Amino acid sequence: MNTMKSALFIVTSPLQLLCAAEAFKYYKIGKATLVVKYGGNDVSNNMLRDMLLEYPLWNATYIITKEKSLRETYKTVRALRGEQYNLVLNAEFNAWFQNILIANIKYNKRVIFDDGVMTLNDYRVYFEPRIASSKSHLEKELLLRVLGISKFRPNQFDEIELFTMFDLSPTPHVSVVENRFSQTTYYRKKITSDSNAPTGILGQPLVEAGIVSEDYYLKCLQKLSKNGKAYYFPHRAESKENIQKWLSLANLKLIEDDRPIEISITSYKVSSIVGFISTALKTLSLLYPKLNIQFIRTPDDEFLTEKFRINARNTYAQYKGEKVSEIKLDIH
Repeated sequence: MNTMKSALFIVTSPLQLLCAAEAFKYYKIGKATLVVKYGGNDVSNNMLRDMLLEYPLWNATYIITKEKSLRETYKTVRALRGEQYNLVLNAEFNAWFQNILIANIKYNKRVIFDDGVMTLNDYRVYFEPRIASSKSHLEKELLLRVLGISKFRPNQFDEIELFTMFDLSPTPHVSVVENRFSQTTYYRKKITSDSNAPTGILGQPLVEAGIVSEDYYLKCLQKLSKNGKAYYFPHRAESKENIQKWLSLANLKLIEDDRPIEISITSYKVSSIVGFISTALKTLSLLYPKLNIQFIRTPDDEFLTEKFRINARNTYAQYKGEKVSEIKLDIH
């Protein structure tokens, strides 16, 4: 009797691929198809390509690029339409192209793995109230209809399973499986904090995204590097212009490493890792429990919109019970 599980995975970022590899092990997948969509960020795309070489888990891989997104989505749907899988696993519940793929295949269970802060947002906006995805692109859908594709999203909110590192409660229609990153140990090394080493700062595009002011962000960097040079691990969405500005105005050493921080951190000795509203802090705390990990609680009045305040509070709440402590910064 063949008990090998088949699965379709869809990923668009390095964190998603890390979670997908963990889910592959946890769910004991025997035959896996992977769909990768590359976006407009070259750094993220290069990370994904490198990680795919390190995780040769897939029996078939389909690539969708930003430049040929509609054409390659159509070709992928045509190739997979009618396929039967035990599981379909992805991270972006409301992603248009992903829901087209999912609507055109047959599967027994849908699993959602983590996509950073967006997982917390989707849980609050879609999962708790049981709201189905309704995102649409009318012109693209009209063209796809002409080409013979008529299903663009699941008709209703199916029961789903969350495979997550976050502390989220199950509901009558959402089951929760804890992801402690205990399955994949390929990259993991036994690393600890070194009190004599520099502080490691996780950069985030908070200024670029209009979440906090440039003045506040820079003051935090200056405070963290006041007593000695700090390593700055930039986020792939930060602008090069802003990064150069931070380097000129704070005591920072830029770490240019194309790997995700969950992997690259093993190459650097740090006294601690400090971040703002990053779910990478939680991931790191699970992967490397002996690493000193801290977060900066941004005051409510420093956020530029209420939406960001709510997202930050949800993220801070996830640090409870983990080895992520709060660092107090007096920047006034």
